[in-house]
Amino acid sequence: MEVSEKANTAAIKEIAHSYIIVCVSSPGSDGGELKNQDRVLTRVIEDDGCQQRSLAIVCDGLTQSPNSAEAAQHVSENVHRLYQEYGVQQLAGELLQKREQLIKTPLRLDHIESQVLKSMFADIVMEKRESSYQTTFISTCVQRDDANTGKLEVKVLGCGDSSLFVFISDGTLLFNTLGLADRDDKFEHLSPITKALPDNNDSIISHSLQFSDDVHLLLCSDGFYDSFEKFSDMVCWLMENRERLSQDAGKEEAVAELHTALCRKKGDDDISLIWLAPVDDRAGIEVGKNVSDADQAATPPERRLSRVTYAKNYLLEKLLSVLRWFRIIRGEESGGRAYD
Repeated sequence: MEVSEKANTAAIKEIAHSYIIVCVSSPGSDGGELKNQDRVLTRVIEDDGCQQRSLAIVCDGLTQSPNSAEAAQHVSENVHRLYQEYGVQQLAGELLQKREQLIKTPLRLDHIESQVLKSMFADIVMEKRESSYQTTFISTCVQRDDANTGKLEVKVLGCGDSSLFVFISDGTLLFNTLGLADRDDKFEHLSPITKALPDNNDSIISHSLQFSDDVHLLLCSDGFYDSFEKFSDMVCWLMENRERLSQDAGKEEAVAELHTALCRKKGDDDISLIWLAPVDDRAGIEVGKNVSDADQAATPPERRLSRVTYAKNYLLEKLLSVLRWFRIIRGEESGGRAYD
């Protein structure tokens, strides 16, 4: 897990307001193995007019898609290209090229003696390869609105169920990409099919917005918001754990609790977020210690939870799986998971 924080305002100070940046990328477990298919990244760039723009992106590689972590890495490290003309289409094309190369890679099946099994295995592998390199993403490009003092221009691009939430400190929800009507709407996956690059580049989320420079911006994967029933629960957790997320002693424990909650709801998943919180609204939390460059969040390290925590999460996940199958056998619910 990585929780990194940038407190000296180098990233966004010149845009309009000083922000604390909290980045979290914490791999979930699947059968005792880490998924590690999410990527997060923040970056500051300057245009030809020397105006700074702050970029942030969260990518969530699809579990069932081969090489999805590589797709998430490729899109995240090229976040600046998303906001160029035809940038999304170009990145989607590059993922399709990677997929085509994988499809053309010869299969090594000499260890399988049965021709029937060899043919069946080849069909399964090729079918998986045809859906490789898939990732959702949510990104923002933030800059100062020169025509309106104290205002931010926020451009939003995304694909799939990773989401952006814009809110103020009292929890009022100003904007979101999930279609929530208000802070008490429950989080739901409305479709059993997750849209993702490169296959759904015709279903891109795109917004150009304006907000005051004291709003909170939260970009996250579905693994984060699925840990909660509704937005109001999620924002309460953020505010209550703000100090823990800024301290080494508490940050791993805080995110580990989310993995446990996620196991209870639907099974563990990668949990990733970028939270841009106004400095002036930090309510006395000490900042400026152990600050690292935000770009270092691009490649998340392995989650460093204790073996006890891993064991608890794993056993809980397996227990819930067994109980659920008993219910399926008894006809109390239908089988299969509707989403990642």
